[in-house]
Amino acid sequence: MSNKFIPNVISITTSLLIGYGFYSFYHGEKETFVHLFTSITAFIFSTIMLVTSFGINYETDRIKTVINFVGTTFLVLGIVLLGFIMFFSESLPWLILPMGLLIMIYLSIVYFVAKSGQ
Repeated sequence: MSNKFIPNVISITTSLLIGYGFYSFYHGEKETFVHLFTSITAFIFSTIMLVTSFGINYETDRIKTVINFVGTTFLVLGIVLLGFIMFFSESLPWLILPMGLLIMIYLSIVYFVAKSGQ
């Protein structure tokens, strides 16, 4: 596994735009802790998904394809879930638990697929 510079820069820039989108379109009261935490969570979540999917060069094309598919699926699922949480709840546990579980499941899948050596 090796890092690719330009895809990493594009991934981080895209993550910044996603985080800014959640910052701008927040439904609840602005400039609160939950507002800022939602934006930071969106940035960190999308950075993890995009960098591990597109910014890292894996051993084989088969591993890369599986991780790209899983990463894109989890990114879409996470953004939709974060959007629902943002519009219907202002509770930190409802934000931290699902997003944390998604990140842990995703990282476990990436680890086991990368170590499989297919």
